[in-house]
Amino acid sequence: MSLALVHHWKRYNKKTPLLLMCSTYFMRGQTSFDPDIIVDIDEVAAVKERAVRAYASQKVEHLLGDVDAQAALLGARISCRRAEGFMEYPLFGRTRTRTRAFLDFA
Repeated sequence: MSLALVHHWKRYNKKTPLLLMCSTYFMRGQTSFDPDIIVDIDEVAAVKERAVRAYASQKVEHLLGDVDAQAALLGARISCRRAEGFMEYPLFGRTRTRTRAFLDFA
């Protein structure tokens, strides 16, 4: 679905969008996830926790433990308490994040 939207966006806006992927906590330890983009989430950590708690069908306390552990590890990489990481999905054979020191999400 995401790739179909990307093709639609590029066709009508004549720009290649930036498609970012995050780690799933379910896959942790089964595959390598080394994010290109790490964002400080200290200011929104409580909002994220409330969003995770909204998934009543999940083992929320276990999931929150995974969320907190990953956020702390990524936060240590950029000298903050909590962070979230993303990797760019290469679109049309190219990437935007690996060629710039600063990423302007526009």
